[in-house]
Amino acid sequence: MKWWKILGIVLVLYSLIGGMLIPLGPGITAVNPSEVQSGSVNDLIVTGYNTHLQSGEEASAWLRISDEAGIRASNLEPISENQIKLSFDIPYNLPVESDTSSVTLVLDNKRDGISVLPSTIRLFNIKDGSKGAAQLAAFSDFHL
Repeated sequence: MKWWKILGIVLVLYSLIGGMLIPLGPGITAVNPSEVQSGSVNDLIVTGYNTHLQSGEEASAWLRISDEAGIRASNLEPISENQIKLSFDIPYNLPVESDTSSVTLVLDNKRDGISVLPSTIRLFNIKDGSKGAAQLAAFSDFHL
């Protein structure tokens, strides 16, 4: 038997055993509803895996509108370790190019760190001429 065949078998076994024994990190699996509208308070139910949403300290959630800024959740109500209810007060006239855009959900707490579900929520941006441009908060204080 050639040496490279033995090496191949060892590497495959190493990958299988490592894949079965090393647990997955925390993440987000689902968001319901998947559409939000500006000019109102939107409640989202977020489901994760291997998360500590009830016991995690200093939790925060964001809808990432651009690379530099987003909307922070105004209320976080843990339902279980893997489920949380988020409330976002989304203002009118967001600084996005189109009336409809996809935004990223970012969850963060001290125990799990950052969990991201990219481009999962459709945002309907309503323009209101009587109101000025919305001010977004800068991303900060993440637990890396």
